[in-house]
Amino acid sequence: MALTITNSSYSGKHAGEYLASALLTNDTVANGGVTVKPNILHKEVLNVVSTSGNLISNATCDYTTSGNVAMVEKILQVEDFQINQTICKSTFVNDWLAAEAGFSAHRELPDTFEKFIVEHFAGKISDNIERTLWSGVNANVGEFDGIETLLAADSDVIDVTGAALTSSNILAQLAAVAEAIPSAILYSPDMKIYLSSRDMQKFTRALGGFSSVGAAGIDNQGPLWYNGQDLKFDGISVFHAPGLTEGKIVAGQSSSFYYGTSLLSDSQDLRIIDTSATLGDDNVRFVARFSAGAQIGIGSEIVYRTVA
Repeated sequence: MALTITNSSYSGKHAGEYLASALLTNDTVANGGVTVKPNILHKEVLNVVSTSGNLISNATCDYTTSGNVAMVEKILQVEDFQINQTICKSTFVNDWLAAEAGFSAHRELPDTFEKFIVEHFAGKISDNIERTLWSGVNANVGEFDGIETLLAADSDVIDVTGAALTSSNILAQLAAVAEAIPSAILYSPDMKIYLSSRDMQKFTRALGGFSSVGAAGIDNQGPLWYNGQDLKFDGISVFHAPGLTEGKIVAGQSSSFYYGTSLLSDSQDLRIIDTSATLGDDNVRFVARFSAGAQIGIGSEIVYRTVA
């Protein structure tokens, strides 16, 4: 029997169940680096509350307001995206079919081949979303404004500049970022310092034998000390954000960064179409439609470090 696949179409909630593996498994989202808004049809108003001054005053017989409460509205708008890809079924023979369905040139295709295709593209989508979430620019095809773009455009953000990061100076540069965090939120439970992959490497290398930790590093293990455990700097969690641009450091509460999707919307669509019966080829078309976007909270509570 020729290699065929049952055409599959998913929309709305059902598409969202499949697309969730693509849109919600990138490192920043999956590990709690941002606040996820999963059901935005087009846009959502984020009411961000900030307080200042002393809210508590001495008791009197009168009603007297003390302190200040400000309500800031931010718009989280999701952009519509699509993926149209054509793949040759033989591409997957060595990767999966041979192991699952034998080695004959004519074989029945197991039902789970659809899931295999979805998982293949889900990984690609996830990698792209991770990068766009941080460094995306709406003017670029297939991107929305990422966190870096939003921080650069917000005049309230606490800007810090410094030299290019190295394993020799990264501890001092992290100290400058930590010292710029407002004291009122410095040790909030969800406060994080975000580092790119390369800068995370410099940080762990520094702790392995440079600067203040001694020539042999933590526990005298040199560069072998790190095995994936959670890290802190000045008591603040250090978060690995692969999509963040090298040389840039962000510090803020994870509740100050928003990632929106419309996973439960009817606009979600995912199709796997076998064109062999209609076009006489050996191809499968993968079609996906989804929405995504980002927003930040109160700029004055976020530190953004860039290279001078």
